[in-house]
Amino acid sequence: MTYTSGFNSYYGYGRINANAALQRITAAPTGVDLLAATDTGSSSYDNITNRDNSSAAKNLQFSVTGTIAGATISIYSDGTFIGSQVATGTTTTVTTNGSVDLPDGVRSITARQTGVGLFESGNSPALNVTIDTTIVATIVDVSLIRIGAGQPDDHLIWAAL
Repeated sequence: MTYTSGFNSYYGYGRINANAALQRITAAPTGVDLLAATDTGSSSYDNITNRDNSSAAKNLQFSVTGTIAGATISIYSDGTFIGSQVATGTTTTVTTNGSVDLPDGVRSITARQTGVGLFESGNSPALNVTIDTTIVATIVDVSLIRIGAGQPDDHLIWAAL
């Protein structure tokens, strides 16, 4: 029979197991958010993106709050590891690895952290992110104007408006 008892500490929740030594667990991050730089939906905060982490050019960036300086912050999509970063403060930006292709649809994104010498935390609250690779980039018609009229053609400068 195994008895477990818990206590709170600065670094998170600890547990004592009759069959093992004290196990110290890092506190879970408090939140995760898709950064505007990789949120390609109709607004920069709707958590819709056409980036599916299938390559470095299609990676994602997340802001993770409630992190501990020195801890390794890991990001998961539906439980699959997709990237990590060592925290330098209470908020950490994590760029995904660009090697796990996320299928289109709603993905549950969570973060965990592992403090130095501690066990990995539980999950942060989940963030639902919609991956939609059918989103087509908007093509902008760029008109050109001629600057320096009256000069020979080899001295023309064209500017986009």
